[in-house]
Amino acid sequence: MTSERTLWSLIGALAVPIVAGVGLLSACTDFERGDPPPPKPDVVGTDSGDGTGSTLSFATDIHPLLLDNCGQCHKQGAPRPYLLTNDASTDYATVKALVVVSDPPSSLILRKAAGYEGHGPGRILSPTGEPFLTIQQWIEEGANP
Repeated sequence: MTSERTLWSLIGALAVPIVAGVGLLSACTDFERGDPPPPKPDVVGTDSGDGTGSTLSFATDIHPLLLDNCGQCHKQGAPRPYLLTNDASTDYATVKALVVVSDPPSSLILRKAAGYEGHGPGRILSPTGEPFLTIQQWIEEGANP
């Protein structure tokens, strides 16, 4: 009888921590790890003038931004891989290959610029800064030329 009582005492003592542990684990099931997605941009693009709102374009909005922020390393004769010229249509074809319109946050151009993906000098654009958000919005809008 004593060994049976000891067994039930042991089971009772273990039951509380096990139930508590299961409760904690189930409470954490909606917890996600990794980088949070950047906030939605609040950026004004080029107004088409037709009353339909604004749409960002590579030539007008994105190309100058890339030349200013990335050109020092990624232009012809610069120390990094050559990606940019001063010709928007040529650069559009190059940059479009780094874009995933169906999943903008996975676009290599955003991931490298923000330092999430291997990039020699590290983060160039803050994921909450206007240049990053402008590029993200351009991709979300379909990465128009």
